[in-house]
Amino acid sequence: MGDMRSPRPRKIAGVLAALLIAALGVARWKGGPPSAGSAIRRVEAVAAGDNVARPSEPAPVTEHRVASPASPAAQRSPGAATTGPPVFDLATLAQRAAPQPTTDRDRFRTTEKFTADDLAHPDRYFEAAARVPELRRDEERRDALEYFLAYRAKLERDLAAAGRNAGKRDAVLAVIGRYDAAIARLRGELGTAAP
Repeated sequence: MGDMRSPRPRKIAGVLAALLIAALGVARWKGGPPSAGSAIRRVEAVAAGDNVARPSEPAPVTEHRVASPASPAAQRSPGAATTGPPVFDLATLAQRAAPQPTTDRDRFRTTEKFTADDLAHPDRYFEAAARVPELRRDEERRDALEYFLAYRAKLERDLAAAGRNAGKRDAVLAVIGRYDAAIARLRGELGTAAP
């Protein structure tokens, strides 16, 4: 009987060759790598000091070319410019800030879990902090203090808008009193003085 293992390596090699040919075909169909001539022209242009970007890419904001003394090009000709990967200064990129809420309604939203009643009782923050250790961190306390101060300023605007309506004024003043107490407590926990 013949050896049963001999056709198997041939089949595997045939499958691998077919996969390689298919991969090369797909790469070429999608555009493939740039031709050697265009890559050489781009390297020569960069070496000459031209700022050349690939056709599909915008020119970088800030680009520095760094020549490594250990690179083969630097060892061959010490006076020739070397090309390496570009180094970008990320500090020069514009930072996108998160969109800031434009109205009090956007800033002080309520949900099913955080109702208007919760918003009117800042002392509930301290009840939650007693159960959740993460809320007792200084960063969280600073964030809560900032939020309380912003809501306190909104309450002042609400008080001015209430005018002479005694019922509205009393309700807003009661909430202001609760926020004043919560702000004082948070400042005490953070060890900060009032501005």
